[in-house]
Amino acid sequence: MNKKFYFILPLVLIIIVFGTAAICNMCTPIKFTNALSGKDSASSTEETIVGSSAETSESTPLSNETTFVDESSTTEESATDDEITDEESASTSTTEESATDDESSSENNEAPTIKLEIYEGPAYSAADDVCYYRVKAIVTGKPSPNVIFSKDDSNGAWGPMKVQINISRGNPYTLTAKAKNDAGEATDSIYLEWGCDSQNRDPVIDNIILSSGTLETGQQYDITAIASDPDGNILGYQWSVSGGTLNNNSSNPVKWTAPQNKGSYSINLIVSDSNGGQCNYSATVNVQSSISDIDITLPSLQKILSMDVPKWPLRGGSIDGNGFVTFGSFIYAGDSGGNGRFAGGEAEERGYICYDISGLSGRTITSVSLTFNLKKGWGLPWYDSLWVANVDWGPDAIVASDFNLDGWAIQKFGMETGGNFTCNSNNLLAQLQNYIDAGKQYFQLRIHWSDFDTDNDYEYDGWEYDLSKINLRVTYY
Repeated sequence: MNKKFYFILPLVLIIIVFGTAAICNMCTPIKFTNALSGKDSASSTEETIVGSSAETSESTPLSNETTFVDESSTTEESATDDEITDEESASTSTTEESATDDESSSENNEAPTIKLEIYEGPAYSAADDVCYYRVKAIVTGKPSPNVIFSKDDSNGAWGPMKVQINISRGNPYTLTAKAKNDAGEATDSIYLEWGCDSQNRDPVIDNIILSSGTLETGQQYDITAIASDPDGNILGYQWSVSGGTLNNNSSNPVKWTAPQNKGSYSINLIVSDSNGGQCNYSATVNVQSSISDIDITLPSLQKILSMDVPKWPLRGGSIDGNGFVTFGSFIYAGDSGGNGRFAGGEAEERGYICYDISGLSGRTITSVSLTFNLKKGWGLPWYDSLWVANVDWGPDAIVASDFNLDGWAIQKFGMETGGNFTCNSNNLLAQLQNYIDAGKQYFQLRIHWSDFDTDNDYEYDGWEYDLSKINLRVTYY
């Protein structure tokens, strides 16, 4: 083969190649392996080379640029879009279901009802004297209502739907309860009053009081019972005595005439109420001899003696109703005058005298006189009469509480005496003799006004006496 053949052969090959390329350029675009993926053609994502389109009216030259379509990216974006779409769909579905549930729940709610009902009582509790009821609330509604009571004396001891109400006598109570839920509220009430009248309590006697602290044979006295009934029932009285007589044994107060013989006697009382309850009370009193019992006839050989009974000035003095006590050489009966300025107003003032009768022990008194000579009259007393009374405060000096001592009235003197008078009644003799017979050392007296009143002028209105001139003179044997 010659050299021309070797030269011509490459040219022919080049012409064939370029001709073939020109023909293939008119064919369907060729798919190439994606060089960017680094994978073989079996597993790699295919890319499309954009060439000329058969439908294009003009032939498009072959482009040197290749457009790659990333199927992986497209797949992820598509999946993301699908997920968003699913989430939105799920959210929408959940919201719709929730709204549907709420509407369904709201439609099923029921407004509450409540009714109060007594399930125990009325029952009586003697420990605290109450009549109690136990009440329960019958409740309906959806959701379950909350219940509030206006009162519960058990402090929740019987559970959330039950209460106890204690009723005292004469004090009814209206119990109210409220039930409430989301659908509304309801209330009910019940009126409760004392219903335990069958539990009657016995009446009570606190004391019986006699009109005098000293009792004499044959004398009449008022006896008063201090009694009450805790249930407010009407009371009846039944008196009895071991001596003497009663003017009416079923009244209160009652008049009692003491027996003719001195000694100890009992006064008995039964108080009953209108429901069968009752109580008893007894008191023992001592009755002394009156002047009519004292034998003042003198034995023919008995020598008659007389004396002025000595006084104990420092054991006497004056006391006013405001608690002021005055010791000294004088006594006073009237209003407290200037002293009242420091104690919230004028008050009554009384005078007290103490005599030493130890020298008369074993003696019999035949006569007695107690003489008062006015030292000074103050202002204008607003009173009825001045009383001399026998009291007993003992061996010590007077104190404020002695103002209210019980006294035995001996004799009274009117304003017409002008403050100068002599007490010589049989009562004075009898009382003095009783003290001597009892072996007492002191005979003590008090002067005070009856029906006390005052003009509140903060000036003294009363009678003042010098103790040294109040003479107790006696004759005796």
